[in-house]
Amino acid sequence: IIVSVRKLEDPRERALFIRKVYSILMIQLIFTSFVVAAAMYIKPVNTWIAANFYWIYVFMFLYLACGILICCLTPYMLTTNFLSLLVLFTLTVAWAGILSFIAVTKAHEPMLIATAATTVCVLVLTFIAFCSKQDFTQLYSIITVFFIIVILFGFLAVALHQQIPILKLVYSLLGALIMCFYIIMDTQMIMGGKRHELDTNMYIFGAIMLYLDIMMFFLYILDITDSS
Repeated sequence: IIVSVRKLEDPRERALFIRKVYSILMIQLIFTSFVVAAAMYIKPVNTWIAANFYWIYVFMFLYLACGILICCLTPYMLTTNFLSLLVLFTLTVAWAGILSFIAVTKAHEPMLIATAATTVCVLVLTFIAFCSKQDFTQLYSIITVFFIIVILFGFLAVALHQQIPILKLVYSLLGALIMCFYIIMDTQMIMGGKRHELDTNMYIFGAIMLYLDIMMFFLYILDITDSS
């Protein structure tokens, strides 16, 4: 979703907006980390998840429902209201649930490596977005087309995984690369001053965008480390 708005002249308003976005994002990431850590290291939680694995489908349904709401009710999602707050909360719970169930099926080492790699990469990409004079937001449409192509390639990789195992790794590498661009582009949209930017009342939407970028990037990196 690309949102074009007028260029804001008050830098203090933009700075406050950025602080709001990243404050919300940090709360989301901390909550998700605690839930996943509980699934990995607290035995009763781990046992319950293993015995009730069907709950992952509930969390996936919640994630899908939120995605449909974001696409179909975009004007309502761009402002701070009950719906946007509900989607923010539901998405965070859904992703925390999905990742906790995934964590139960993975060894600890790939999870920890993926977490560390994601943290470092996101910090580096954020630094690039803030410091680069290049306007990456104008690439949004092109990157989205490539992302759709990568998703289609993913179906092929899954279908031929037994015959050509390396296809799955290639898919994960391409997916991670695409998400790198999304993290940079969405960060610049939050920063403002580019071709496409978010208005300063869209901090809920901005936090949702970055959170989803990071979660998707983590899944691709986890797939790479797990394959290794």
